[in-house]
Amino acid sequence: MKILIIGSTGDIGQRVSAEAISRKHTVLGMIRSEHKSRFLVKGVIPIVGTAEHTATVLQIHPDIDLIISAVRPPAGQEHILPDLTTPIMQASAKHNTRLIISGGAARLIIPGTGGMTVLSQPGFLPDSVVPIAKASMAQYEQFNHARLSIWSYASPSGNIYPGVRTGHYQLGQDELLQSKAGLSQISMEDFAVALLDEAENPGFAGKAFTVVDA
Repeated sequence: MKILIIGSTGDIGQRVSAEAISRKHTVLGMIRSEHKSRFLVKGVIPIVGTAEHTATVLQIHPDIDLIISAVRPPAGQEHILPDLTTPIMQASAKHNTRLIISGGAARLIIPGTGGMTVLSQPGFLPDSVVPIAKASMAQYEQFNHARLSIWSYASPSGNIYPGVRTGHYQLGQDELLQSKAGLSQISMEDFAVALLDEAENPGFAGKAFTVVDA
């Protein structure tokens, strides 16, 4: 496949890029300026632009099979996440190009709470992550409003951390999951594995899903 990764120099974007390259896919990485190319994973083809240029990139490269959005605003600007996501979704819809959004856990329902989510359950989240959680919920609501069959929304189950690639994970849809160790977390590396598995063998077309450590 030919994959366009937006947010390709971030923590998730780099790991998704590495996983895609390891599987012999052609990867285009969108970067804001040429000097950012040094942060790209080896083998990624740089494309200078921002999320707003997604439609133009798809017009220039009509053979792109999939977009993976791994955009993440800088600290203090979390609220702009929905605005960053909008042109990506619009471009995907216009060009009928598949889109997987690397989103957040805010939407996930906590079992045994009567339907409370990671975001809405009082005291569940530390104050420091509430801004990005609110932004992620708004991003998910954008996805949920339209739910095109060519879109998928991926949530880590709780904490996502830099770790090692095991190639093993568990999947769910709308509930916060726990690993066999009783932890709601997923390594960035295995989250990337799950995204590429979904890219190659779609199981959540038009749906949201969540990933947790095995």
